[in-house]
Formats: sequence, structure tokens, C-alpha cells
Amino acid sequence: MVTETISSSKMSNINTYRQFCDRSGHVPLFLRPDWWDAAAGPNRWDVALVEKSGQVVAAMPYLLHQKFGMNTLMQPALTPYTGWLVDFPEGQKTHSRQSFSHEAIGTLVQQLPKYARLNLRLYPQYKDLLPWIWAGAKAQVRYTYRLDIRPDESQLMGGLRENLRRALRSTENWSTSRADSHSADALHSMKADSYRSKGVVLSINKVTLQRVAGYLIGTNQGVILTSSPAGEGTTGAVLLAIDGDTCIYLAGASAPGQRSSGASTRMLWEAIRYAKGRDCTTFDFEGSMLPSIERYFR
Repeated sequence: MVTETISSSKMSNINTYRQFCDRSGHVPLFLRPDWWDAAAGPNRWDVALVEKSGQVVAAMPYLLHQKFGMNTLMQPALTPYTGWLVDFPEGQKTHSRQSFSHEAIGTLVQQLPKYARLNLRLYPQYKDLLPWIWAGAKAQVRYTYRLDIRPDESQLMGGLRENLRRALRSTENWSTSRADSHSADALHSMKADSYRSKGVVLSINKVTLQRVAGYLIGTNQGVILTSSPAGEGTTGAVLLAIDGDTCIYLAGASAPGQRSSGASTRMLWEAIRYAKGRDCTTFDFEGSMLPSIERYFR
């Protein structure tokens, strides 16, 4: 049995970051320390900190993953977005605020451990990438679809392609339930089967999915929804996260043989309805770079 030794400096950094987040007020879901504990594992991540006059003014959590002797700086599984936090002084003018941001982010970059590869997917609102580019990083564009769900259901339904509306009509008698975190096992099994049928190995392990689902459900920041036709078992499941006014699709899958049943469409529609019920204004489909997935989400 191998026991991992957690350095005192890492523990100190994480504790300092918790305190920084506590006094910062609103912190996006995927930057919160408890999220990183759930997605990466308690104390398996670290954080870069920038201090001025004994006070933390900027921070960035990260995961250092080693494979084939190479370090990759990244974010955990099931974490669609990451970034950093900067505590700006009050009353700064635009130029001063930009300068402060450049300096804080540039110092954060210098605090990071050595890595051979950098792979960070940032929140869409992050614009100040110049300090990273100056340090040698390359910025690439990735796409997601974000749907404004403030219109009523009939308007949203009217915006769907006809074949999707047919799928919803054919599954209108299906039942949809909020499941507990134990249903993460069923979701993982369905997703692994789907990947296996395509000759791909699912990179998300069951323990991580269980931990993330448990955190989201336990803190009322997300849900697992399952669907099933009358008298039958679960045909689909989806894991959702609530981040401010946005509901984000984290993972979903259909049971083997259910791909053409409308299960995926039913689950996504119920996910949107759930998001509206949580007073979200936006539904984020989280990723659409693969042509077949992009077409479906579009």
C-alpha cells in the first residue's frame, strides 16, 4: 500500500486559499476549495498565491498530473472551467485595474511549479490572457453552446428542431426523477458502455464521479436526473451543476440500446426544465467541439 505524503506547504497554501475565498464573497463554483476537494480529491491539488503587505491579492488552484515522466498543469476531471481570483483594490480606474491584473496574473504564473504541458480551460469571462502569452503559453479557442432559458417552455420547445420535438412527444409519458448520489454508479456504467462501444476508454473514474455528485447534491448545487419509461428501468441519466445563474451539463449517458429511443433528448429537456425551476437564466451544454455533438447541441 502506498501512502501519499502531503507537504506542509501544500496544506498551508490550501488553508490560506480557503480563507481568501471566505473573505472574497462570491467565488465561482469551479474555483471553490470544496469543489477541488471533490473533483481532484482532498489535498491532491495545490494553489498559487500572490501576497502584498501580508494579504493575499490573487490565487489560482491547479492540479499537477504526471504521466510518462512529464508534468501537466491542469484542472480536475468534471471541471469544465477554471481560472484565478484577483482581489482588486476599491475605486481603481480602468487603467490601474488592468495594470493590477497584469501584475497579479504574471506573478501567479511565476508561482506555478515547473511543467512540460499546460492545459487549462478557462471560464468564458476570462479576458486577460496577455500575462500567460508573455510567459510563453498559447491560447486556443474552444466552443460551448449557452442557451438563454428565460423564455417560457413553449417558446423554448418551438426553438427545437422537429425531430427533437418528435422525440419529446414519444417520451412524454416517461418519468423523470431526482436521484441520490448512489445513482452516480449507474451513470458511470452507462457512460463507460457508451465509450466502450466506440472503442474509447472513459477517463473519468467512478470514485471521482461519486465524490462530485455527492458534493453537488449534498450542497444543493446540482442534481442527478434519471429517466425511465413506465414499468422499465433507468434509460438515461444526467449530472448537472448550478454555478451562479447558469446550469451546466457535466455528464450524461443513455443505457445500451436506447440511443434512438429519445432518452438523451428527454434528459436534456428535463435538465433545462430543472434549470428553469432553479431560477437559472442560462443552460450551458459544456462543449461542442466534436462535429456530431456540436450538431446535436446546436
